[in-house]
Amino acid sequence: MNPVKSNENTKETGIDLKAAREEKGLTLKEISQLTKIGVSILDAIEKREFSQLLEPVYSRAFIKTYAKALNIDSEEILSSYNNYIAEFETLEEKKEIATKNVRPGSLYKRFAWATIALVLVLIAFFMYYSKHNETPEIAKAPPVEKLIKVPQSEPTGAASIETETKEIHTQATGEPVNTQAVDEDKIVASEANISETGIQTTNNEQVTTQKAETATEDKKYILDIKASELSWLKIIEDDNPSYEILMKPGEKITRKAREKFIIDIGNAGGVDIEFQGKPLGLLGEHGKVIHLVLPENN
Repeated sequence: MNPVKSNENTKETGIDLKAAREEKGLTLKEISQLTKIGVSILDAIEKREFSQLLEPVYSRAFIKTYAKALNIDSEEILSSYNNYIAEFETLEEKKEIATKNVRPGSLYKRFAWATIALVLVLIAFFMYYSKHNETPEIAKAPPVEKLIKVPQSEPTGAASIETETKEIHTQATGEPVNTQAVDEDKIVASEANISETGIQTTNNEQVTTQKAETATEDKKYILDIKASELSWLKIIEDDNPSYEILMKPGEKITRKAREKFIIDIGNAGGVDIEFQGKPLGLLGEHGKVIHLVLPENN
């Protein structure tokens, strides 16, 4: 939206758009469906609140389209809008001149004083920190000769149980326990678990990839749009919410849909559109608002 605040001078006496619309028995919603212009924009034009409109190239096209829908002359409304734009540009020029006339010397002085104050604060902080944070004495470690040697403890836990098991088996059978076979069984079981986990992970990844590819394949229609001029677009893909964008010259977008696209273009001569890789050619004049449905059989 235009950032300029509305000026009372722009609300000149002239054609009463609201009265003309109501005389024809039409609502703003019905005009919006007829012209493909948003209700909020039509309401702003009707009230001559030009600060709520988009860029001038679109606003002028919207005003002409609205006036044509009511079968009235748009020149008076356009003149009022142009006066508003001229007043806005004059205010911007005055602001720019006022900014240039600011004395650089005063700015330098303020910066210098701020720098000095910051340095003084830092000096005071370091002096206070140094005074209240003295380094404590480090306790000396005892001599190495005074360290007590801790006797080795008897094996505990799993090692103790394993030793006792070997002794019992040896006493009962007179043969040593073959611990190597037990260890090999544990290694084989571990490798089997790792293999099963790896297979399960691979299967999950394949399912996720297949789902993503299926979702992408469902969207069989591709729309490529490139802007050569400042252009406003509203795009509806299938039954999803509308997507609005103000494209600058040189910008490109690509959209995908399963069944259809519904497109409103605010500047028909400012965009180049390719559907399924094929260019649609010139869609209309510069500044003209058009409505498209692709593919056309929808």
